[in-house]
Amino acid sequence: MARAVESMGYEVKCNIGSSAFKMDMGIVDPSDRQRYLMGILLDGEHCREAATARDRFLLQPEVLEGLGWKVMRVWTLDWMDDPARVLGRIRQGIENARQSREPVEKEKEPAVCFETFQRLEREEAPETGARIYESARIAPAGLPDDFYLPENRKKISRVVRTILEKEAPVSRKLLLRKVLGAFGISRAGARVEGIFSAVLEREEKVVTRDEDREFYWKKEQNPDEYAIYRVGDDESGRRSMDDIPSREIQNAALEVLRQQGSMTRADLVRETAKKFGFSRLGNVIESVVGYVLQESLDKGLLQESENGKIGERM
Repeated sequence: MARAVESMGYEVKCNIGSSAFKMDMGIVDPSDRQRYLMGILLDGEHCREAATARDRFLLQPEVLEGLGWKVMRVWTLDWMDDPARVLGRIRQGIENARQSREPVEKEKEPAVCFETFQRLEREEAPETGARIYESARIAPAGLPDDFYLPENRKKISRVVRTILEKEAPVSRKLLLRKVLGAFGISRAGARVEGIFSAVLEREEKVVTRDEDREFYWKKEQNPDEYAIYRVGDDESGRRSMDDIPSREIQNAALEVLRQQGSMTRADLVRETAKKFGFSRLGNVIESVVGYVLQESLDKGLLQESENGKIGERM
């Protein structure tokens, strides 16, 4: 990858830094060889050395950006699948960095270690919309047959409230699955759906609908003012894309554009999905993210240029 970037006329240095954590690639500023235009993080051994997904995908880039780096993350499988596409992204990132002209001084090369990331968690969080998705801990509430008993409706309601309090906004599909899991039920039929719907009707909540998906928010949450997106720190917090509200996906897409500049619809779908930890696209991801992007274009939050690139409307 470094050789390919060098073929574009740039000097590239690898494994930059003097600590356990290093920048995988740094593109040297042609106008000042003591500075870097941009850094590239890969998903190689330096990424694996991070203890958690939060360290890898949130804290590492935040620390580097705090030190002045323009950071781009590149996935190895993307490079293997289509190096030309990745090289195009890198070229665009370099151009964006050159236009902003905020290079990094050599003495500010990242010399941070993972203890720094732990310290940053205790200090004021750097500016980013990313947060960790925290799953509610639900104790077993009963046996499958208990779910159908009228006297257990309050028990079902308590499980619903526990999940909403911790995880809202949450999709109906995910909420139902977790409630049924508390009773040891693996599949929902018409009778189960009816009981679940009856319980939900009595709960105070805000309801939003994204295409054919329904989401429940706490009554004090305002979807129009929701400015974050949540990523799973482990498997328990990993949601499928159709369980993520459009508002979160929209916030992630806007952050991609602010970090990397305008890009094609296909690239924006891919980069937005990566914000949630998806390195590969599938039909569900392409459909859900594509829907959100089109909604954002229709509402004027995004704009599409004549060359087919999407950017944030200024």
